[in-house]
Amino acid sequence: MLRIGLIGTGTVGGGVIQILEQKIAEYKEKLGVELELACICAKSEEEVAPYKAKGYKVSTNADEMIAGNDIDVLVELAGGYNMPRKWILAALESGKHVVTANKALLAKYGHEIFPLAAEKGLHVLFEAAVGGGIPIIRSLQEGLLGSTVEHLSCIINGTCNYILSRMADEGLDFDVVLKDAQKLGFAEA
Repeated sequence: MLRIGLIGTGTVGGGVIQILEQKIAEYKEKLGVELELACICAKSEEEVAPYKAKGYKVSTNADEMIAGNDIDVLVELAGGYNMPRKWILAALESGKHVVTANKALLAKYGHEIFPLAAEKGLHVLFEAAVGGGIPIIRSLQEGLLGSTVEHLSCIINGTCNYILSRMADEGLDFDVVLKDAQKLGFAEA
């Protein structure tokens, strides 16, 4: 049993919860791992209320959820820098693996997070932070193991690709495309 503590119920977090609800049995069958969404955390009672009504354990205190023994893995989908950094470091210190889609956090604090994970023998998985979840990170980490890569230059970000493609294809200004991407839930508010 792998017990998940999830922080963030916005577009991405809500989508992850929905996918887990629909596919948790399939994941057990295909992967041989039983997953449990052990706790859903958000900053307000209003945000967690729909999940509480469905019978999930909920919290508005991420620190307590992480410090407890009810989860094995922290899924951080809240966004931002300071609080997610604090939560991820605390999760790693307490022996919990981490999954995040927070590319900004990793860019800013990866130099702290990844060494701590390595020291503790834990995983920090961030495939969802790039390319709209296209499995490029694992491909680069494992698929090119026997190769020597001297240089890689690209944008591996679904939102960037969407914005740049629309700007190039349709001649639109950045601000216009960004607003569209935000309305569609591709870009953060």
